[in-house]
Amino acid sequence: MGAAALRAKLLTVRALSTILLAVVMAAPAEAQVYGARRAYRDDGVWISGGSGTMRAASVSDDATNANWVLDPSKSLGGSLEFGSADRTIGVRVQRVVAPLRFEGVECVFCDGEVQALTALAVYRRSSPLALAGGLRQIVELGAGATRWSDLRGRNGHLLPVISPQTDFAYSASIGLGLPLGERLEASAMYDVLMARHRLKQMSAPNEKATGFIGFAVVRFGARWRLGQ
Repeated sequence: MGAAALRAKLLTVRALSTILLAVVMAAPAEAQVYGARRAYRDDGVWISGGSGTMRAASVSDDATNANWVLDPSKSLGGSLEFGSADRTIGVRVQRVVAPLRFEGVECVFCDGEVQALTALAVYRRSSPLALAGGLRQIVELGAGATRWSDLRGRNGHLLPVISPQTDFAYSASIGLGLPLGERLEASAMYDVLMARHRLKQMSAPNEKATGFIGFAVVRFGARWRLGQ
């Protein structure tokens, strides 16, 4: 693991530890202020938004016959869900524009960037944590697609032009949520996303292999229940 990737990993762990400690300390006071939440447990429509950091990763790509070494990058996303505080189903969208180092025949060790847009159908389950005030444990499962597009060079480098590629993807997430009233909840989540991508040719010229590539994202956000 390179020094940059190691520093990014340590910063991610430190950020997650800090936010979870703050959430734990705030939970008892929050529970005293807001008390019972009947409306919070009713079915309704929820919207959410947030941002996070995707860890460094490597993508073997057939379209460019190259490796993309992705640097840590910022993710932005949101969701639309239906259900109660305990369980919801819905759709979550996430966008990442990742700086990368392109390692291929057409351009060796060139700087660039690529966009990854992911849309998932998600099932979310939440339950109170014992002895933790209003703190809740969250588990989320999803399946959908990741679309790669807008591969381009940076710092004067030119990269091959590619058509958008769409990969089957699925995800699993775990995290903590803190209700901030009857309709608002803050959360800290750790996501693992697996995308089935067409890999670059390894041996025979006509060989078209696919494989799953893993991405990890730490994200922080809030969700709001609409209506009465």
